[in-house]
Amino acid sequence: MKPGVLLLLCVPGLNTYALLLIYMRSRIYRVPVYRPMAWNFRLTASIGIYLGRYLRLDSWDVRSPAQLRAKLREHFDSNAARGRFAFFCVTHTIFLGLMYGLIVSPLVDSMAHG
Repeated sequence: MKPGVLLLLCVPGLNTYALLLIYMRSRIYRVPVYRPMAWNFRLTASIGIYLGRYLRLDSWDVRSPAQLRAKLREHFDSNAARGRFAFFCVTHTIFLGLMYGLIVSPLVDSMAHG
């Protein structure tokens, strides 16, 4: 496997692992340092949702990087596509943040303080 493909596969997992560690630490020590990184994670998730939904990409597409680059280049060729991408990512990042704040965080707090 080529190093670039391996890096592409590892970065989302390492990002998630780092965010979970920071989140756990912030919960233990009651330090709100995880918030900016949590928004980064939500943005990364929104980008993944967009790529899967509109470009129909999945994890197997990284096995052919040339085709993946061609598909990305073709899709993002116009300003309209880049605008839709930015709008989608911003709105879904905000949506994921709201859902976390309204649903997930209270559930986690109630389970933790039980």
